[in-house]
Amino acid sequence: MSVKIPEVRGQFLVVAQNIEAACHHIKAGCDLLMQSAQDIRKLEMELHRRTPIRVAPVQSRRMDPALKARIRELARDNPLATQQWISEQLGVTAGRVSETLRGKRH
Repeated sequence: MSVKIPEVRGQFLVVAQNIEAACHHIKAGCDLLMQSAQDIRKLEMELHRRTPIRVAPVQSRRMDPALKARIRELARDNPLATQQWISEQLGVTAGRVSETLRGKRH
């Protein structure tokens, strides 16, 4: 049986509501059932997805063959240029420049 979390939450709520409705009609001997319904509701609350962690914005443009060629070209034509300078010229991170020049970026 493969049930997704939102479906389980929905089923928990239905069970809790049914127990509570039955207890309101019977009135006697429902303490245990009411406690069970409350426990189910607490469990249902634990099944909510947590808010995603904030992700840092992308700071570098996407690598493509033309960009890699341009990085290599700038490095070849400017042998004294730093990787930081090359990265600033092309709008990528210095790490991307380093990876490209070392052959890590294919």
